[in-house]
Amino acid sequence: MRMFLAVLSLVVLTVAMVAACAAPVAKSPSGEATTPQPTIYVSHTARVVSHVGEWQKAPPGKAYLLVSVRILNYGYEGFDTYSSQFAAIVGNIKYSPTYLLMDNQLETVELLNGGETTDVIAFEVSVAELEKHNYGYRLIYEPFLLEYNVVFQGTGSNS
Repeated sequence: MRMFLAVLSLVVLTVAMVAACAAPVAKSPSGEATTPQPTIYVSHTARVVSHVGEWQKAPPGKAYLLVSVRILNYGYEGFDTYSSQFAAIVGNIKYSPTYLLMDNQLETVELLNGGETTDVIAFEVSVAELEKHNYGYRLIYEPFLLEYNVVFQGTGSNS
C-alpha cells in the first residue's frame, strides 16, 4: 500500500510540474514572468437602421442598433456565445437583444481556447434616447452562472 501511495504521489507531482512548465509565460510591466489570465476579448462596432430586410421594420420611435462583435477566447477551456448574456446601454436604459432574421446574427456556439467568431447582436432601442446620447452606447456582458474576464474593445466605454 505504501508503494502504491508513493508511486501515486510521484505521478501527481510529475503531472503538476509538467502542467506548470507548459503554461504560457508572459512578462508583467515590471518584467517579471507571469502566467496570463484567461480573457474573452470582444471588439465591436455598431450601426443604427430602421429596418432589417424588407419585412422587419422597427416600430415607430424605435430603431435597430446592430452591434457587430468579434469574440475571441484566449485561455478558457470553453466560452458559450449566448447573445442573451449581452446587453446594450443607451443613456440609463439597458436593452436586451432582439431576435431578427439575419444571416449573420450571433449564433450560440462554444468557443474553445483560441476560438473566435464574428457576428451581429441586434437591439431594438429608442430613437429619442440614441439622439439624446449622440448615438453612443455601451455593450456589457452579464453571465448566467460562470464569471469570465471579458475585455471590450470598441465604440464607447464598456464594463
